[in-house]
Amino acid sequence: MRAQSLYGSEPQRLHLLVSHEYVHQAVSEISFGNCPRWLEEGLALSFSQELPESYTESLATAVQEARTFPLEALGGDELFDIAPETTCLVYSQSHSLVDYLVQKIGWEGMAHLVRLCRNNETDRALQEFSLNCYLLEREWLRWLHN
Repeated sequence: MRAQSLYGSEPQRLHLLVSHEYVHQAVSEISFGNCPRWLEEGLALSFSQELPESYTESLATAVQEARTFPLEALGGDELFDIAPETTCLVYSQSHSLVDYLVQKIGWEGMAHLVRLCRNNETDRALQEFSLNCYLLEREWLRWLHN
């Protein structure tokens, strides 16, 4: 994060940026940089801010039209840095997946999941919670429909 871009920013914006980036740093250190991007980004969003309404609307539309991204596609950086409408959906989907997981396994489970990512692929880390990427995606979609 470049401090120069923060000069003159409102205190709320500074708080959001610092807390968001701090969570990224903490998750990266705990997982040795092996956390899937959707999990790291979802956690950073959950701890730093409420999503704008446009993001939640984007997710609702994508769910309704069955055009959410597969979890495996959200594991890397590619989708997070392209067209704004895609980025909006990717971030809102990551945030929602973390919300679902917190309800399913709690914050202790989330901390354990991040630690499991140190030495395991995502599917292997999720097995600890009787999940894999496919099952997590299906359960999350079912949760959203209820």
